Formats: sequence, C-alpha cells, structure tokens
Amino acid sequence: MIKVKTILMPVDYHDYSPHTLAYGKEYARHFNAQIVLVYAVEPYRMRISMEQIENVPENRAEAAVSAEEVARFRLKHLAENEFNGFPVISDVRPGHPHDAIVLSAREHLADIIIMATHGLTGLEHVLIGSVSEKVISRAPCPVLVIREPVDRGDLKFRKDT
Repeated sequence: MIKVKTILMPVDYHDYSPHTLAYGKEYARHFNAQIVLVYAVEPYRMRISMEQIENVPENRAEAAVSAEEVARFRLKHLAENEFNGFPVISDVRPGHPHDAIVLSAREHLADIIIMATHGLTGLEHVLIGSVSEKVISRAPCPVLVIREPVDRGDLKFRKDT
C-alpha cells in the first residue's frame, strides 16, 4: 500500500497552474496528506518581483528580502484561497527552482512532488533546460509532472498535439 503523508507542490503562477493544483488537492484529499507549497525567488527574476513593490529599495540586500516578502505574501494568499481546509506549509526559497524544489522535498520529507511543466521544445528546451527534468533526476521521491489539457469539444488534448 502506498502511503502519502506529504505532497510537495512547486508554484510558479503560470496560467496552467490551477490544473496542477487541482491534482495536488485530489491527492491530498485521497491520502489525507499535508501539502507543502514551494516557490523559488530566482536571482534573475527579482526585478520582476520587485516591480510589485512601490518603493524599491536601493540596497540589493533589502531588494532581495523584499522580493521574498512579496513571494511569501502571494504564497500565503494562494494557500488560504486554494487550499482552505487542507493542512498547508508555505516554503519560499531563494535560488533556482530545481534546487529549491529538491531541497524543500528533502527537508519536508515529501512522499511525492506534483508539478507543472512548461512544455518547452526545440531551442528553448536546449538553452533553458527543463526544471521538471532536473527535479526528476535529483528528487528524493517520485515526481508527477502535469501538462495542461486543452478543451476541444468533448475531448481533451494536450497543447502540443
């Protein structure tokens, strides 16, 4: 029998994230499991996060702290609105997403990681790489990677078909 006590769910706020969050909720409901939401504040994305702050501090250290504060607020809001009634831990980490996800999975003793994929192909995939591939190769537990389906009438198709 498979026992799942802790489900780690990376969050990136892309359009298809709600579909992945729905999978996580169903797994949590089925296994009566705790959810850990993890968000990585990437060094090169801090400027994007800082745009949400009215008075961007001059000091880089203050800017990094502020970007993490914005991320914590957004994750808390997501936990309260999307996972009401579920036991949820919010985990904001500085660094690259694949590193943050793997470290969080280890620290929280995750039994499974449920994450979305961007579905990059071709040159984008070669240059940027795949966060999900990096997580799969280094994760301490199974990884379920979700692709967002596209509704075409009565049938559901993946975006790349």
